[in-house]
Amino acid sequence: MWKYVGIIRQPEMLAETRVTLSNIQRDIEDIYTRGITADIVELRNLAQVAILIAEAAHGRKESIGAHYIETV
Repeated sequence: MWKYVGIIRQPEMLAETRVTLSNIQRDIEDIYTRGITADIVELRNLAQVAILIAEAAHGRKESIGAHYIETV
């Protein structure tokens, strides 16, 4: 998240991060269905927040505040 969805962002890296996070979320859901623990619930919640942040960052097309969109 820090490297690809940090202060300086590149659209390509944001898209790649969204795919990676979706794969991670799928893996977490597989584990979650086998047995619920506090750690798994926390991990599931963290993954969901990461996905929401990456989606919001990907949706913002302009540089604003402290965040900068770098186009190569």
